[in-house]
Amino acid sequence: MGSLLMLVWLAAGDASPAAEGCPEYRAALAEGEEREASFDDLAAAAAYRHALLLDPEAVEARIGLARALNAIGEAEAGPEAAGRFERARRLAEGLRELRPDEPDGHYWVAASLGNLVSLRDGPEKVRLAREIDAAARRALSIDPCFAPAYVVLGISYRELSGLGWFVRGIAGGLFGGLPKGGIEDAERLLRLAVDLDPDDPFARYQLALTLERRKRPREAMAQLREAIDRPPRAVRDVRLQAEAMGRLARLAVENPWPVRLDRP
Repeated sequence: MGSLLMLVWLAAGDASPAAEGCPEYRAALAEGEEREASFDDLAAAAAYRHALLLDPEAVEARIGLARALNAIGEAEAGPEAAGRFERARRLAEGLRELRPDEPDGHYWVAASLGNLVSLRDGPEKVRLAREIDAAARRALSIDPCFAPAYVVLGISYRELSGLGWFVRGIAGGLFGGLPKGGIEDAERLLRLAVDLDPDDPFARYQLALTLERRKRPREAMAQLREAIDRPPRAVRDVRLQAEAMGRLARLAVENPWPVRLDRP
């Protein structure tokens, strides 16, 4: 998930010693970043993969490839998407092992699982939700201002709030229960993300969905407008902004502003 905080971190990134002395690595990394900026995630993934072949422990390339794989998977469906998310998760887990005291590996584990959980059902969804909760919370314990982790947690809590009693029973019996978060927590976390990174259209769109779920359409419409007005940072944002326009039009029809008949 792209964010201003992530881009700042990458700009100041600490490449490994091997990468620092390898012009070919730096060129591959730069190509990945350029392709990603032009929303060509397939080419970005190829460039980051090449960079990792040159330096398997390079932090920047590992993050870039995890991000690109998630972006590609979000535009796909079924087994193809699941395969992208699984590869992104493995990359993130490797990063977490390399840098356990930095938030990025923990966050990308949570983000990759957050994409994967939508393709799973029943007990597997519950198990992944618990892993998402643990990874995102660990990222935030390291850096409380890491906005994307609040987004992942907020989405997870919102979706968990809609699970039925049967799945909740399975969660209690097999996994010790669901993460302790409801729809109110989802809104709070997403508002924190928006406060930390106001120009992230993805965070605002997710906040709008949460407000709509909470039966507050006017507030949802305001966040949809904000999401549409922000420059897209990834292909996902372009797609969600198109969806936001359709959702906004529907909500406007369903919730017209009251007309004052006593105006002069």
